[in-house]
Amino acid sequence: MNTPQLLLRMAVLALAVLGVSPSVIAADGYANVGGTTSGGSGTPVVCTTLAQLTAAASDDVSRIVHISGTINLGSSNFRVGSNKTLLGLGANSGVIGNMICRLEKNIVIQNMNFTNPSSVGDGDGLTLYGSTNVWVTRCTFKQCGDGSLDITHGADNITVSWCKFLYTSNTGHNFVNLIGHSDNNASEDTGKLHVTFHHNWWGAGCVERMPRMRFGRVHSYNNYFNCAGNNQCIRASIQSEIRSQNNSFEGIKQPYEKYASSSATGKQVGKIHASGDLMVNCTNVLAFSDAVFTPPYAYTLASASSVKAVVTSAATGAGTH
Repeated sequence: MNTPQLLLRMAVLALAVLGVSPSVIAADGYANVGGTTSGGSGTPVVCTTLAQLTAAASDDVSRIVHISGTINLGSSNFRVGSNKTLLGLGANSGVIGNMICRLEKNIVIQNMNFTNPSSVGDGDGLTLYGSTNVWVTRCTFKQCGDGSLDITHGADNITVSWCKFLYTSNTGHNFVNLIGHSDNNASEDTGKLHVTFHHNWWGAGCVERMPRMRFGRVHSYNNYFNCAGNNQCIRASIQSEIRSQNNSFEGIKQPYEKYASSSATGKQVGKIHASGDLMVNCTNVLAFSDAVFTPPYAYTLASASSVKAVVTSAATGAGTH
């Protein structure tokens, strides 16, 4: 048995023990609206090099792609095609550089490490540009030069769950999650940018954008924010709505903020409805109860007091499946 075959067999066995099938994964939140069905049920392709990953992930054929080890994506954006499941094998598998899903659909990205300290390509770790039905789960984003995970240009029906975001140093731009490209992108973004964040951990070094949104409808629940020295966490900018439920904020400044830049003069500022959130040693805490959207899917809320233990004990991020 050669090495890729051995890795594949070990990964499938590990997932089976954990009760997770590598080929049948059920998305939740907004990613399940319209159906995110992953890369099908065929035999996974194991990739250890950029050439193998390019061949396996760049087309639109339904495929499960297993990534073993760390693959350097090079100096430009690496584009992922539609109908893919990308699954890292083990705790240390992932990519260096900027992975982008541009105008694609039906993608699951699971158990991967993302880092882009040199800000190659668009500078992010992962960019969802105009793509629909994408589920990003159990991933770790560390020291990405621009955004860790940005969702822009009319992307829609996205779920980000059980991910960890952190930085090892302050680059001056530790801005984690941007939703909506610019104040002038209403024609492309209005009616789209529906995003669910749940059971994520914004940790050391995160400064802003957890997330910062324009035009979108964002549901944030049961997340843990513990990023001392931040500027703000959730920022609702023009024509956006955020429903924040049973999140846990600890030792941070400004859990939520409404914001409109000078270029947004005359445009509707964002709306925030926060309920059940827990504040521990936080400052600049404002209360917002605006009328916002109702999520069109079923979900279960844990108490905010249990979120820290649940999220941190699950070792949120890559390596936990």
